[in-house]
Amino acid sequence: MNAGATEIVIFADFYNNEGSYMGKKSVTLAPYSNSQWNRAFTLDPIFGTDVEAGFVDVWSDTPDANFLTYASIVDNGTGDPSTVWPF
Repeated sequence: MNAGATEIVIFADFYNNEGSYMGKKSVTLAPYSNSQWNRAFTLDPIFGTDVEAGFVDVWSDTPDANFLTYASIVDNGTGDPSTVWPF
């Protein structure tokens, strides 16, 4: 979510649970807007299959960028979501 009054570009590096780099995605966000990636580890150019665990390093090189990230993990058995905050 872009929490600022100017457009920003956010980058995300994807890694599997062993720390191996899987690829990078980016998104341009208008002021005070947001974006959602569903099944992010399976999207182009990551194309991860059977990723049981991993992490994403998120950053922006836009000067004075203010943004918030979070993830939601869905339990395959119950369908219950859990929110993962970056702090």
